[in-house]
Amino acid sequence: MSHERQRTGVLIVLGMMTLAFLGSAAYVLLGNPFEPSAISLPPLTVGEAPRAVRLTVGETGLTAISAADLHRTNLPFTAFSADGLSLTRDGQPVPFYVDGEGDEARLYFYAEAITGTLDAPAVYWLAAGEGEAMAQRNARPTGRKSALGWQRKRWEENRVFKGETTGADPWLGQVLYAPGTLQFPLTNIQPSGGPGRLLLRVWSGNDAVGYPDHHLEIQVNNESLMSYRWDGITEVTIPVPLPPGLLELGDNTLHLTLPGDTGAAGDNIYIDWIELEYESLLDLAQGQLQFVSRAPSIEIVNGDEETLIFDVTDPEAPVLLINASFDEETGSLTFAGDGEQRSYVVTRPLQAYQPAISVSPDWETPLVDPGWGADYLVIVAPYAGFEEELAPLLAAREEDGLRVAVVNVEQIYDEFAFGRSTPAAIRAFIRHASEAWQSPPPRFVLLVGDASYFVRNRAANEPASLLPTQLVFTEAGGHIASDSWYTLQPNGAPIAGLAIGRMPVQNREQLQAIVEKTLAFEAAQEEVWRRRALLVAAGEGRFDSASVQLAEWLTESGFATQQLSVSEGEAIREALIGAINQGVGLVNYAGSGTLDAWGAEPILQNSDAQLLMNSDRVPVYTTFSSLNGLFCHPEEASLAETLLWTRGGGIVAAVAPSGRTFSWQQSPMGEAFYRVLLSGEATTLGEVLLQAELEVAREARLRDVIHPYNLLGDPALKITLPQR
Repeated sequence: MSHERQRTGVLIVLGMMTLAFLGSAAYVLLGNPFEPSAISLPPLTVGEAPRAVRLTVGETGLTAISAADLHRTNLPFTAFSADGLSLTRDGQPVPFYVDGEGDEARLYFYAEAITGTLDAPAVYWLAAGEGEAMAQRNARPTGRKSALGWQRKRWEENRVFKGETTGADPWLGQVLYAPGTLQFPLTNIQPSGGPGRLLLRVWSGNDAVGYPDHHLEIQVNNESLMSYRWDGITEVTIPVPLPPGLLELGDNTLHLTLPGDTGAAGDNIYIDWIELEYESLLDLAQGQLQFVSRAPSIEIVNGDEETLIFDVTDPEAPVLLINASFDEETGSLTFAGDGEQRSYVVTRPLQAYQPAISVSPDWETPLVDPGWGADYLVIVAPYAGFEEELAPLLAAREEDGLRVAVVNVEQIYDEFAFGRSTPAAIRAFIRHASEAWQSPPPRFVLLVGDASYFVRNRAANEPASLLPTQLVFTEAGGHIASDSWYTLQPNGAPIAGLAIGRMPVQNREQLQAIVEKTLAFEAAQEEVWRRRALLVAAGEGRFDSASVQLAEWLTESGFATQQLSVSEGEAIREALIGAINQGVGLVNYAGSGTLDAWGAEPILQNSDAQLLMNSDRVPVYTTFSSLNGLFCHPEEASLAETLLWTRGGGIVAAVAPSGRTFSWQQSPMGEAFYRVLLSGEATTLGEVLLQAELEVAREARLRDVIHPYNLLGDPALKITLPQR
């Protein structure tokens, strides 16, 4: 057979297999972005009983929990079977199979992990009650047997966040620069000698005038397979047929090379994921097997009499296959297929995946209870001491006449997302509170806890994502953090009357600092410094003009206004620090921004926080530029966060961007904010921002801009204007 005919045959077979895989959830997932870990809840003492047991899964496949594991949770149940236990996911029953006796008995179920990086891991619930026993089918083998099947393996490293990517997953792996080569091990391969296919998902990060911008050479085991060219900043999926006999037993090597011969300056690509589909030997020695086959009888090498076999063609209705034939001499296990394309999982009992086990308490009052009602709704991360540090602020808000409700975000997950820690649950809860709680609906939502765009807490260093934000794709900034998303109507406009803010804290000390400064700011309403405003401009035409215009507005409203511009030279930093330390009620920066600084040559940066000794004379900080309020970076603090956390000075709250914005968006947003502020129509910082968002959202082309401008601080912070 010619090489061309071989290649044609490969493509035909792969096309058939791809169709099969589309309807199948059976595949091997390596490099899983989710690591199951127990949810941190107060421990239950002996004798206490949870409402249910939460099983968090990070791998797709046969999953098991033992009777001993379940006994340790103190869950009361009458029988370790479908007669005494109920297993559900998203409120729907999940069939399961129980094998063994006593504490050694194990409950098996087919679990599907959520593999999208931005999604929460899948959660299954085990509770006392009547469940659904898994169906069984006689699988005594007949006819010709085969020890071959098709497997899929996937390698994915989510190490780099590229918000500008247009796909649903902005997490990427290693970067390759031209000229250069990256080497990837394709591990634990059990090839049959037959064909396969490699799929590469890459993101190209540069665009040049000519065509093409990118040229990628692909090799497996030092055999050149493809030379692929494409153009522009984009995501591409590259299918690479593998000829029979190319893959080797065990470890294989993939080489990706950018020759750098396109003429494009700075050619580079990011590897998103690598996927391998191949005809495999079905050897149980490599661990739990997940494969596709249409053979009438299927042989598993290195099986035994305890081996469990499941048909998972329909992952929501798996079937246990019984009466397989075991050959002690060969150590092989044979079971019957039905001649149709089907997906299987085969495992020894101890090869089943283990879920993370945690308990769910009986929450004192369900959030759907009609007795709830609040003006000031606080959603707090389950971090020890947060509620204690909030107590002085909550007492002050009650003295203001607000009905206060504090809700643990874990309760929101349990009641509105079946235990999944997803922003969608928080959004659903806020809408429910606005529509179904006692009238009047909430005015303010305060989120307490820092967020990270490492949404599954996979960053090497703290901070963790204690209370998530939503990553929203915008035209200017790509995927950016948006707390406003929580309070949006279905058409994308903000919900009138509902202001939201966040205290982006990682520990008790940071929260204590913000609470103390919030109370001090409100206690100083009549102080002279509250009537001072400091305006800083970057020394560029449009920024200077905007600052001058704002100065006129503030002066007309009775503020004593000081203006500083980068054009004044190096003395600006000393004047800036001095003015803040003297005490000002309002600081605005007009200019380009980075994560941790004002301007390309920093006017003010994170390290300057130690120079601020303004004590209780803490201002509200605003900037309608880019990045200063990027509160979800997993390893670096934004300027706004640093100034918020500063004890003995800094700021009390910030309205600042979490991403990049266009200049034609910045101006309308900034003008709307200060127009509302100086009108006196709104008396709290959160409501000022909300009304500004409502104003700009009336124009469809500006609706994106409400996402990056988040309030970091208390949305109920009282704002008073100078008495003229």
